[in-house]
Amino acid sequence: VGKDVNAKGMKTAFLIIDVQHCFVPNGTLPVAGGDEVVGPINTILANRHFDLVVRTQDWHCADHVSFAAMHPGHAAFSSITLNYTVDGRLCDYPLYTHSKVNCS
Repeated sequence: VGKDVNAKGMKTAFLIIDVQHCFVPNGTLPVAGGDEVVGPINTILANRHFDLVVRTQDWHCADHVSFAAMHPGHAAFSSITLNYTVDGRLCDYPLYTHSKVNCS
């Protein structure tokens, strides 16, 4: 992380992408080490000034394609193949429980 304003006088921004309670150990969609990003983020915010701080959180409607319940016979945390990309390429897509709808 650089100084508050760089040598060219440009403004600064800090982006915090998709850091959510459900992604920490014992969360509804746990990610190994998911809680390890919180301390460094807090340290950066406490010690630097940014002109803009952006925090994002994704969510999905109850009938979103990412939920296993929308695919009979498929379990949560398994994958399905979707014709998902703009140019028609297939991709593997992980399936989740409905708990992510209320993840915050």
